[in-house]
Amino acid sequence: MNQNGVRGVLLCDGEGLFIGSRGAVKREDASALSLVAQTELQGKDTVAVKYRDSTVLLRKGDNILVAVYKN
Repeated sequence: MNQNGVRGVLLCDGEGLFIGSRGAVKREDASALSLVAQTELQGKDTVAVKYRDSTVLLRKGDNILVAVYKN
């Protein structure tokens, strides 16, 4: 999973419910990152935020949120 500094990936739905993950990700991160995405992604396609010990790239699609954890 550590390609290009990627530590993990998380998917959740539009309400912050966990769909799936891979790598160094905690299931409970889904709801917290969903709330962050609601405020930070307004009018943007992708945003980077600091979360725990990673930089997390957030991208919202059709009722799905993709979070990529990087070093």
